[in-house]
Amino acid sequence: MPIAPLSSGLQLHADATSPGVGRFVIERPLSAGGFAITYLARDQQFDDRCVIKELAIDQLMVRSGTNMVPLPDREDDVAIWVQKVQKEAQVLHRLRTSGVVPIRATWRENGTAYFAMDFIDGIELPAEPTAGAGWATWETVARKFLTALGAIHAAGLVHGDIKPANVLVDRAGNPVIIDFGTARSAEDAKKTKLTTLAMTPGYCPPELAVRDRAKEMGPWSDLYSWALTVMGLVIRHGGIDGAPLDTSARTALAKHGHSDAGIGGETAVALRAAGVPESWVQALMACVALEPSARPKSAEEVAARIDAAPAKAKPARYAAIESQSASAPVAAAQSPSDANASLRASPLLAAPADNPKNRAALLVVGGLVAAAAAAFFFIGNQPATSTWNGSSYGSGVASACTAGFHLEGGLCASDTRSCNPLPATATAGTQLWTGSSYGACTISSCAAGYTLTANSCQLIIGDCSNQTNGSQVVISQVFGGGGNGGSVYRNDFIELHNRGTTSVKMNGWSVQYASSAGTSWASTPLGNLTIAAGGYLLIQEATGAGGTTNLPTPDVTGTIAMSATAGKVILVSSTRAAGRIECPTGSTIRDHLSYGSGTACDGTPALPLSAARAAKRNESCSSPAFDDTNKNSADFTVVAPAPRNRATPASSCSCTGP
Repeated sequence: MPIAPLSSGLQLHADATSPGVGRFVIERPLSAGGFAITYLARDQQFDDRCVIKELAIDQLMVRSGTNMVPLPDREDDVAIWVQKVQKEAQVLHRLRTSGVVPIRATWRENGTAYFAMDFIDGIELPAEPTAGAGWATWETVARKFLTALGAIHAAGLVHGDIKPANVLVDRAGNPVIIDFGTARSAEDAKKTKLTTLAMTPGYCPPELAVRDRAKEMGPWSDLYSWALTVMGLVIRHGGIDGAPLDTSARTALAKHGHSDAGIGGETAVALRAAGVPESWVQALMACVALEPSARPKSAEEVAARIDAAPAKAKPARYAAIESQSASAPVAAAQSPSDANASLRASPLLAAPADNPKNRAALLVVGGLVAAAAAAFFFIGNQPATSTWNGSSYGSGVASACTAGFHLEGGLCASDTRSCNPLPATATAGTQLWTGSSYGACTISSCAAGYTLTANSCQLIIGDCSNQTNGSQVVISQVFGGGGNGGSVYRNDFIELHNRGTTSVKMNGWSVQYASSAGTSWASTPLGNLTIAAGGYLLIQEATGAGGTTNLPTPDVTGTIAMSATAGKVILVSSTRAAGRIECPTGSTIRDHLSYGSGTACDGTPALPLSAARAAKRNESCSSPAFDDTNKNSADFTVVAPAPRNRATPASSCSCTGP
């Protein structure tokens, strides 16, 4: 169970002579994970804001009052981690280099370790390209980011969780690396049992994703994540929702003979097309090698590669093909249906990687990883008669193609491709070449909450006739006045309701919040919980200094501080933070509530709330029960908060009472 954060107003770093009076005053929690809890606080010594990190490892300890208590037989482990956190904070304090968040103090208190850092007024580094910001915008940021990593490594530390969310860009455009919760020395990493704690899929290198590979950890591990983070500033990655391809998927590709393991020629082509200079392209591609031994060993080595004169770039359309013989035999043509059957028979087309003819025939330029089926579809272009001469390809175009490919403009293109466009409610599908164009999309899987029926993804909403629109699970109540003056409850909360007749598993879902006109979405994952038919789910959010009553036992605990009067809440069938826009859309956005003034994302917003009023979905028989008309002002009424959890009796769609 996640460790609850400390209450707002609590003072930390107390003087031994004045118990309860400390230098730092907690304003509110910022985030919580399996390793630590962070708080926004006020430094009374300097009269400004700072951020405090508290060691809080779910696997090792529980909170009792304000104190952390080790779990049975884990006292020694807790003591070791307390020492590590203090030691690493001291190392970071001595760094004092630009690009690393400055450390103000480190201390022991409440049975655990703390350190205080400067509060950085900035934004997170984007995880994907943003309009109007190309390589010219990001090159200096990427270089400073690399320099900061080099300083960390020179101090003997490896960060261990480099990703966009852990890099802030301040108002002057300088990157600042934060969240050193997983940072440790390479020597210590060889000994610890918790080497996979809090690592981020996609950005996590293979040696940090497997417990018994900790001995391979080093600066090159951070450089792997740095390169993927920098690439994401200008191109979308090939994984789900544009994220980097997960390490497990890359490892699977490598085991089946793909030397680039899913991040290869097409990635380089996309980087060049985005305006990234060749020396940068080559340095970035070297950093994302699957095996640590194949990557640059230091940030200085990467910088040297960037500054070196690059080899001449290969033409984009041939970038993934090293050589191809003009005299190579060409297999007899197959019909499109035969070719499609061959593709489905083996995810890697069953061709030995060391067969030159097969290397020429099977150019893999991208992998679409379906989360459940782990099926791979390959598309590619290849010239059949050109030869690489060391600096460029010679003249020549394809005159015939191998089975499963067809001629397009002198190149060989696959007879099977992923659907373009793919319906917003689908997650995978294919199109077959008909002889002159690609045919209709054949959908193979649908987004959560949709079912595949007659090649169409249909919304699952149960069998209640009065459900006219929307998701089976909806936002049923929101209260942002928790802990405010005049509030009964100490916490903000979000309540969900399953208005269908079947239970719904919420694994991989989240609720997210942004201010009324904001574009930055804070997220609370919902965990591996199930909402019964007609049941409720209560998500407790930030604690305030006011209020007199705790919420009913929450099913999920988060730390989002919501506005009491105006804001936006979305229900998302993903834990990935919504894009930096005011009103996110797409198949993963399952429900949306806007309240008070500001952006109207789902019809007219509900009325403003207060410390004594919540927005509650209409559930009376005088109007369609639990309806979702996509008009918040019609679907919600402002009433006194009445939170319900999974222990609350189910509420049926076919109500009979008043």
